Amino acid sequence: MDITNALKVTKKRVDSYRNKKRLKKYYLEEMKKGKSYVAIVLDGIMLRLIITFGFFLYFYIKTNDYLFSFVVAIQFFIIVNLLLYQINIVKLNKIIKRTNEVVAKEEILKDLLNKTPYEFIEYCYDVLENIGLEDLKMLHQRDVDMIGNFKGKSIGVKCLQYEDDYKVTIKDVKEFFLSLKKLDIESGAIITTSTFTEDIRDFLPKLQKHIRIYLLDKDSFIELIKKTELYPKEREIEKIIINRIRDRNKKIREYRKNLLSKGKSSKYIFLSIMIYFFGRATNYQKYYTIVSYFLLIIGLVSIIKNLIIFFRPEIEKNEDSFI
Repeated sequence: MDITNALKVTKKRVDSYRNKKRLKKYYLEEMKKGKSYVAIVLDGIMLRLIITFGFFLYFYIKTNDYLFSFVVAIQFFIIVNLLLYQINIVKLNKIIKRTNEVVAKEEILKDLLNKTPYEFIEYCYDVLENIGLEDLKMLHQRDVDMIGNFKGKSIGVKCLQYEDDYKVTIKDVKEFFLSLKKLDIESGAIITTSTFTEDIRDFLPKLQKHIRIYLLDKDSFIELIKKTELYPKEREIEKIIINRIRDRNKKIREYRKNLLSKGKSSKYIFLSIMIYFFGRATNYQKYYTIVSYFLLIIGLVSIIKNLIIFFRPEIEKNEDSFI
């Protein structure tokens, strides 16, 4: 029993370590705008080596002392590493914060659009209650979903669950305004998962003389959610990112598996031969030769891979389950 628990604890720690590495890699790639993790590491190593060699060369030219120049260059290498490390930590923390906000926003909007209209209104109710609107109650009228009190004044709320490509129009605002007038409500707020048309900004001041109307588009609504307990915690956001990484890796494995599938080996080799002989009859013989060799290599790799799987089928199982 103790061994089982020890194995579970070890597995949990290994998974936690791997997830931290995945997250760091994800954030670094975001910081470098899509550059691969390997390229980022190699760039960092090259930059440090170039700076160190520059210091070594400078002091060697000045002193003509190899050993002295080497020692000084090493000292500068350590200082540069410490400086770059601190700079990268600051930059990485900013990227982590910004990336987490983007991921949280995408996940919240996706979740809101997947809700039923009634669930969406209930969610808006929870958000408004969390930020301190008082005496909130559902109305479920055509143009007013709920009413409450805000800064001592009555307020009506309309929740519009729209896709991003459908904007709230002046017509929607006018209908909401008329409904507020009928109910003798002093102010109103329209919440949407989309945005508002530009002409609403010019039209809104005309209504403010009668009823003050607040417009909350998807960005404003997300900012409102941030002030509540409904906003995803850091651990939840990290879990979302890990799931995205797993989905991406799964797609890559499926693509790789399909690329090197058993049925395609002969096709690659046949196509390679055809392109090779066709290329000899054209003015671009070198280009076609390179392409034919490339296809031949893929074909041979596919054959070798499938032979290994044939003799050791457990490899395929492990490959499919690896994340």
